Amino acid sequence: MISVVCNGAQMRGFSSVRVTRALDQFCATYALQAIPENGAWLSTFPEDEIVIVENDEVVVKGYNDSCQPSFDSSGCSFAVSGREVVKDLVDCPPETVNFENKKVDEIARIICAEFDTAFDGAGGADVGAPLAKFSGDPGKSAYEVMMDACRLRRCIPITDGVGHVKLDGGRYQSASVDLVQGENVLSASGNFSTKDRFKVYRVVA
Repeated sequence: MISVVCNGAQMRGFSSVRVTRALDQFCATYALQAIPENGAWLSTFPEDEIVIVENDEVVVKGYNDSCQPSFDSSGCSFAVSGREVVKDLVDCPPETVNFENKKVDEIARIICAEFDTAFDGAGGADVGAPLAKFSGDPGKSAYEVMMDACRLRRCIPITDGVGHVKLDGGRYQSASVDLVQGENVLSASGNFSTKDRFKVYRVVA
């Protein structure tokens, strides 16, 4: 069972709930679709806090980016989209960009603290020796500065969907279950293409 909680109160009426988490987008995203009764506006607005729960487990905690009501002669609809509570790390630059003799997890911890974001350490990464000197580009976001530092130690910053950041270095174990079509894999697709392949590649140094 999936439930949507807005500012502490449960909301009903959503016909579709989609949550996306991926290594290449840092913070989780969500998209909600509803068909309100009698054309009513659902009681949620941009920057409202949204918590999506599945079977008593919080899947994502975030803030609305946009709310889009629409109607025409055939009916009305209401769409909501948002991102995890750490979205400010993606949108805003950090105050501190110059570091000396800091390990990458210390750099990440300092940046997260500036945004009141919990940092859970580097349990999945080997952060190695401190960086003698690291300077982030002033125009980059906090996430980009952390990512630039982490690349030097072959790790990446990731989140858990509810606002906690940690460093991961690809130390994985085999899953305890198999992926079986029709059981825990209900849909899938592939694309095998030779588009944009060329006969000759030239590298100019």
